[in-house]
Amino acid sequence: MEVYQFRYATESNAARLAAIRICPDELGMLKRNLNDFRDSVRERDLVAMAQLDFEFHHLVMQCAGNRMFADLYGSYDSVLLESQRLPLTRHRRLWEPVSEHENVVQAIERQDPDGACYFMRVQILRAADRVGVPLSDKARLWHRTSGCPGPGVIPRAMDGYLAIKTETRQGEANGKADLLCFRRRY
Repeated sequence: MEVYQFRYATESNAARLAAIRICPDELGMLKRNLNDFRDSVRERDLVAMAQLDFEFHHLVMQCAGNRMFADLYGSYDSVLLESQRLPLTRHRRLWEPVSEHENVVQAIERQDPDGACYFMRVQILRAADRVGVPLSDKARLWHRTSGCPGPGVIPRAMDGYLAIKTETRQGEANGKADLLCFRRRY
């Protein structure tokens, strides 16, 4: 649980910073990683998937422009890589991280810090959920003080987007809550 709490706190804030300061080369690296990740899922190459997932999150930390984030992430690389391998054991949910990464990259590309923070938090919560770590109740407490919108709070920047998937989850305050994924309106 501690690894996911760490990732939840640091990666969402790194995504926020990345959205503010991303440069075209860094965005290109994120997009290439996303394409490679998508290909590895299509091929069901679990080793490549875990490595590319780790690299994606490390890239976001680097794109934040804060060496402390990248160095801290790098110092725990073996533990963090393992936390990204575990969710891949749920074979019927392999495509979920691809969609989650797409949402993060799109928010960063739009230079939308609230959206990037939100989508990274959703991604970490869902990754924890895929391995049975009940992070959502603890995470709600963090939302109150962190400045990032929490699950169930749609950032203002999401007005131009369509909710494409709703998932009912158990364990929220009222017993159920809807999780929304977004795609840009065309």
